[in-house]
Amino acid sequence: FVLTNNYFKHDGHHYKQIFGCAMGSPISPVLADLVMEVIEETAITTALHPPKWWFRYVDDSHSCLKKDQVDAFHQHLNSINANIQFTLELEDFNGYGLPFLDTITSRHGTAIQVEVYRKPTHTDRYLDFLSHHPSCHKRSVVNTLLLRARNIPSTSKGKREEAQRVKAVLRENNYPSGFIKECERALATKPSQPTTNGYVVLPYVKGVSERIGRVLKQQSLRVSYQPQRTINSLFPRPKQQDETDRPSSGIVYRINCSQCDFVYYGQTERALKTRVSEHKKAVLMFDHNSKLACHVHEHHHHMDFENVEVVGHE
Repeated sequence: FVLTNNYFKHDGHHYKQIFGCAMGSPISPVLADLVMEVIEETAITTALHPPKWWFRYVDDSHSCLKKDQVDAFHQHLNSINANIQFTLELEDFNGYGLPFLDTITSRHGTAIQVEVYRKPTHTDRYLDFLSHHPSCHKRSVVNTLLLRARNIPSTSKGKREEAQRVKAVLRENNYPSGFIKECERALATKPSQPTTNGYVVLPYVKGVSERIGRVLKQQSLRVSYQPQRTINSLFPRPKQQDETDRPSSGIVYRINCSQCDFVYYGQTERALKTRVSEHKKAVLMFDHNSKLACHVHEHHHHMDFENVEVVGHE
């Protein structure tokens, strides 16, 4: 039922999805992961020459095969399910390697070396230290980059070079050297996990939220901060909305009777769809305070709820 009853609207037309999972559905990621597990297990166990290793994250996979076995295994993998076809990216033999998530794997003689991967479009722009954010958010940026430099490179030289690059980039984003060193020292020690009595999210106002947070932490409450204004909040909702779904202030609407000249005019400051639902309920329950419901029951007529018209805005 979940997979065969997915509907959506685009450009004024309604469509039914005939294959696959609905985007945004909570169950879709679970089902997709189960399907991927079945496909990869079937392919690996039935392959004439299975890969030496196979790592997967969501829909990205990283595997190791001999050169003359790659095409055969790729075709075998795509034969498992005709609706799910895998693309292929080979190692760059000019020393560039093969990217996978935040890593890039390359061969140096008989050894395999792993480094931090950045896309060609990467700009080295992170949360600026001078921005209106709590210090814990800025500390999180530093910790994330330093931990990645520590954990991803497979060689000591790679770790040193990545750490130097990270510190240089952080300084370009106005992070003081003292702040970076403080984060390094904190990462070197293993902080204890204190018991908490709950979790609190505070809107961030510089100089105020920190004080409230300190008081809450004394009560063994975990505190996080949420910026009040983000770039995302400046953009309108991307999804298309009907006139009946769009919340507006002071809508004047008209509902016609399907069997006579009776017309009901109304005004609402909420979404029109909500107000129409209330009219339908009034008719169903025969609300004597509703003129529309009284007309329907007195004359045994039907109101045209499917074609409600917006005639103005106050």
